[in-house]
Amino acid sequence: MKKRYDEVMDRIEVTREMRERILSNIEKTDIGAPQKSKVIPFPTMKKYMSAAACFVLLLAGVFVAGHMAGIFQSDDPPVQVVNGMVEVDTLEQLAAAVGFEIEKLGTFPFEVETTTYISYWGEMAEVSYTGEGQTSTFRKSRGTEDNSGDFNTYSNVKEIKIGSLAVTLKGDREAYILAIWSANGYAYSIRLSDGISESGWHDFISGVLGP
Repeated sequence: MKKRYDEVMDRIEVTREMRERILSNIEKTDIGAPQKSKVIPFPTMKKYMSAAACFVLLLAGVFVAGHMAGIFQSDDPPVQVVNGMVEVDTLEQLAAAVGFEIEKLGTFPFEVETTTYISYWGEMAEVSYTGEGQTSTFRKSRGTEDNSGDFNTYSNVKEIKIGSLAVTLKGDREAYILAIWSANGYAYSIRLSDGISESGWHDFISGVLGP
């Protein structure tokens, strides 16, 4: 997870729209409310500590016994959280984490072997597909700003039409590795480790949009 975290953080950029929503959520949280005093007089505290210690020992015994008997085993998949990055196991779980539907990529220029699903602060969804030494990273977020996190300078930047969409392709020579577009209030980007042709991108993104 640490290696994965370092890799993705290199291409994370909080857009203006994401930043405004995150700050708005923070402002709605009352972090300045006075807290009631929880100081307990020392003699009383000793009594509570003794009782608490006994309770902890009892709870630990129940917990261990429960695991041995399989009582506390859960069918829910584990969720990993790192600095607002939440990694889940399915596309459905990712959609629930960000609060909007996420399109499933169809045809790939390589055979997919593994897929990872990450929510960034509940604002942006990322699905990474890997296989045959190649990767494809698909991102979707609310708004229209570029969410790819790729600010490299490319020698070839071209806008193409796919259906009613205006899609910007970026790459070098005839191989494009990045596609950016927006539709229906959402920003999209797909980044490939190995570039493909304009016609390849046309087929790739058409598969995302569906018939």
